[in-house]
Amino acid sequence: MERVRAHVPRPGSARPRGRHARPRRWLDRRRRRGDRVLGARPRLQPRHRARCLHGARARQSRAAHAADLPAHGARTLDARGHRDARQVTIAPPLPQRTPESAPFWDGCAQEELRLQRCASGHWWFPPGRQCPECWSADWRWERASGRGTVFSFVVFQRSYHPAFREALPYAVAVIALAEGPRFLSRVVEIAPDQVRVGMPVAVTFEDVAGTKLPLFRRA
Repeated sequence: MERVRAHVPRPGSARPRGRHARPRRWLDRRRRRGDRVLGARPRLQPRHRARCLHGARARQSRAAHAADLPAHGARTLDARGHRDARQVTIAPPLPQRTPESAPFWDGCAQEELRLQRCASGHWWFPPGRQCPECWSADWRWERASGRGTVFSFVVFQRSYHPAFREALPYAVAVIALAEGPRFLSRVVEIAPDQVRVGMPVAVTFEDVAGTKLPLFRRA
């Protein structure tokens, strides 16, 4: 009977199988040359990768290169490399001024609620190039009364933007203006649980980052 001789690999001769089977000689050569080698998977990488530092030098390096990470711009590090505990003021989102809405915002700057009115006497909002009722292109901007009633409203108990976190809870309402158009805005100077449908309101203006926003209070 012929004996089957088992093959026993010598120590150090076994080659790994799988994704790491091939030796990464190119990586070793680049490291010996001092080249900057990024990770195999795509991820955020600073423009200048820090060397292996320890202690205070490592913390200073993290602080110096914190701005190199674009997605982490809001995270600030102090001189010791720790995250800055100071509160950062976040500006609320503001409406964008367009050529069509410029006269409206010019009126708000003078604390006037201006709407478009056609030659037939129809008022409308938001701004447009022609009357939505009669399609007339003969119109002009006029000052509205700024009065109306609450058509519907909702009270926000959760903030969907960090700038509104301190204002919770607050009421946002659809205002039926006396001239006819409906206007979406916040109801201020009153507790949210006191807002009611049909409640008479009047416009008021609040300066936010240099822009006067039309809000409404109980009349």
